[in-house]
Amino acid sequence: MTERPETDFAYDRMPYPGIADPEAHPRQLEALATFFGMQPQSLSSARVLEIGCASGKHLLPMALDYPQAQFVGVDLSGEQIQAARAVAERLELSNVEFRHNNLLEIDACWGEFDYILCPGVFSWVPPELQAKILEISRRNLAPQGVAIVSYNTYPGWHFYRVARDAMRYHALQFQEPQRQVSEARGALQFFAANSPETTMHGRLYRNRAGFLGRAADSYLYHDYLVHDNWPLYFHEFIERAESNDLQLVSEADYARMTSAFYPPGAREELAKLSLVHREQVLDFLRNQSYRKTILCRRDVALDRQVDLEGFGRFQLTLAQIPEPQDFDLSSEEPLEFRSALGSFRTASPFGKAALRCLIDCFPHAIAFDDLFQRTRDVLPKHVQPQTHGGKTPRDVLALSMVAMMNAGLLRVYLHAPRIAASVSDRPQVSPLARIELEQGDAVTNQRHDVLRLDDFAMGVVRLLDGSRDIERLLREAPPAANQEVDRDAMCSALEKLYRLAMLVA
Repeated sequence: MTERPETDFAYDRMPYPGIADPEAHPRQLEALATFFGMQPQSLSSARVLEIGCASGKHLLPMALDYPQAQFVGVDLSGEQIQAARAVAERLELSNVEFRHNNLLEIDACWGEFDYILCPGVFSWVPPELQAKILEISRRNLAPQGVAIVSYNTYPGWHFYRVARDAMRYHALQFQEPQRQVSEARGALQFFAANSPETTMHGRLYRNRAGFLGRAADSYLYHDYLVHDNWPLYFHEFIERAESNDLQLVSEADYARMTSAFYPPGAREELAKLSLVHREQVLDFLRNQSYRKTILCRRDVALDRQVDLEGFGRFQLTLAQIPEPQDFDLSSEEPLEFRSALGSFRTASPFGKAALRCLIDCFPHAIAFDDLFQRTRDVLPKHVQPQTHGGKTPRDVLALSMVAMMNAGLLRVYLHAPRIAASVSDRPQVSPLARIELEQGDAVTNQRHDVLRLDDFAMGVVRLLDGSRDIERLLREAPPAANQEVDRDAMCSALEKLYRLAMLVA
């Protein structure tokens, strides 16, 4: 076996494999840029650059789904680039290139990109490289292009830095990264167990001990132990972006841009502030520790007024199915729908009917005009589509969808994910998903979400190459918890995979 070469580069000493992130997917950037009045290049034929692509877990699913687009990933870790290239070769992808380069080597010769992705890099490199990231985001960005940069923020990281300093003080006396991680966890548990429960720092240590006890070793190492972790305030990041002739488009999580979860009085005060000022105040209110900010060139004209008529361009899907799922469409009693991401309150039968249609369509997206027609169809006959303040029923539906976006319950696309319409006779998952399960238990679905499946589901996924019908799946599937797999169990597993957006057409 070949030994791994010694290196001082932290990402070779402890590889950070990266992860698919639906909020940093170009289809999210494309939709939000369009929502704010831009005319971004269609993702189906776009040119995409990812800075800090690691082993390609974020970029490879895109290249597989959009064969006419071109993708370039760059990373300083040679090992990670080799891993990404190996998977791309197995998938026979000709539209993605992984380059082993220092980001200082990215210049005008690389050309322009319609989407520039920089997740998990900015805060974890020294200031001169942070400046380079913003330079690239301006110089290599197409005129209507958008870039996304993620970074750690204050005020939240003021609190986390105490835990970071405590762990580093103890762990860095050891040399080997895995030992450092182990010692850091032990030190944090010591502080959590022996700090007074009633104090702020005691609560902080217990909070971080619980969170980092579940986190991957690579996350703890790179966020809490390596030298470079440079949080900053949101307004400071925007000042740096503006000095590079860039401007704020949105947060990748659009709901973070709203004050929907605050009392009416607070919303009124926040509405008086400029955009950047309001965003910074919101960060103080929620003790924000991390952001994913979408930028464009400063000379692009943005429109922050919601274009209700323009909603017809979008396809809509729920971020998650909320509770309750059973409700009376004819009732005008207020009803609050809740998910892990947020809540949405409505008394409108029309709004409830729209949500009913979105739940029935899940995990698929539905075009806005189709949703409008289906909503009218499912309304009880004695309930008429509503008008409000001179707005048409179609506008009322658009306003309801904006409210759901504000609550974090809705995703909007111009290019929706490719998901099977149903469980077919020979169900199939992405070939990338099967490769991912050779490397671990995390798998990327068609919505770009990362899932962890139970052992039986993983065994089934490994068989779903489109060649097996249910009879063959029953013969070849691994046992479930030492039980024979019958038809009902297999059908249930396939239906679950369908609802998890794992199956492709």
